[in-house]
Amino acid sequence: MRRIPKELVRPFALLLRARGLDPLALARQTGVLSEGATRAPPQLPADAIQAFCAEGARLLGDAHLGLHAALDLPRGALGVVEFGARAAPSADDALQFIARSFPLLRAWSPLELEESNSYVQLTFVPPEGEVPNWEIAEFELALMIQLLRASLGPTWAPERVAFRQRKARNLEPLVAFLRTHRVAFGQATTSLQVKLPASNRRAHGDAALFAYLSAQASRELESVRVDVVPSYIRERLARLLGPDPPTVARLANNLHMSARTLQRRLEHGGVTYQALLDGVRAESATRLLDTTELTVSELSSRLGYASARAFLRAFRRWTGTTPAHWRRRSDVLRTASADER
Repeated sequence: MRRIPKELVRPFALLLRARGLDPLALARQTGVLSEGATRAPPQLPADAIQAFCAEGARLLGDAHLGLHAALDLPRGALGVVEFGARAAPSADDALQFIARSFPLLRAWSPLELEESNSYVQLTFVPPEGEVPNWEIAEFELALMIQLLRASLGPTWAPERVAFRQRKARNLEPLVAFLRTHRVAFGQATTSLQVKLPASNRRAHGDAALFAYLSAQASRELESVRVDVVPSYIRERLARLLGPDPPTVARLANNLHMSARTLQRRLEHGGVTYQALLDGVRAESATRLLDTTELTVSELSSRLGYASARAFLRAFRRWTGTTPAHWRRRSDVLRTASADER
């Protein structure tokens, strides 16, 4: 069963709570959380996430819950992807950056970008055989529109929008948001078509800031790309974490293969051993913060850092925040913390 980062649930949970529904109870009802659990683990079952969003929409009588969840996100909520789109010095830069960095939003589907003479098509490509439900598909597309408007201007509209899902009820809110009636349903893919502006340069772009944000996004993507490494390798590495950081040779020996074979497998996935180790440490750190009361010192030792300061630097690089703030924010199904109100 495929599992999805819990961050996808957060905007829906916050909207449900704002409208008077208890997302914690709904999470238990739909299998997102087991009975008695109070915190969401880092990864959630894909079918449970879909059930959570669909049942929330039904209970609220909101056929556009995905759109409204995206619109409720405050400025800056999309992090480096949003600010990189704003800073891009040209429309081409913005489109390439958004497509490349979209996995950082921990959405359901990665993006493919296809260019022609005067158009660019952005297509959502979920894993083979998986089709996210209407609420999630609409949410992802609304995120994309907001990123494009951050770069191309608040009045920008797509040339054409296609959904794999069947036609939704009461299209007026969606059409008003998209600013186009050229919306098709039941298509082969969910996608949107962008007409390139006559002038590619953006008057308000910032090339220096864009270069910095692009580098930051690339570093963060290294951790996301660890997902291409087979889960059994990541799990075995996680078990080896401790005061003495595991080496390539030690991990390979534990996997009953040569260090050379392990390196080849990592290279095939486009991942360095250090990126794999960082990704597994990041995943372990967030899981332990979610499920234990370990202190920062205890966590740094558990993950093989020489000092708590080194762990704090790494954690901020991974998440952009501190372990204490992560613990407050990670409880996505409970009341939003004060800084989010």
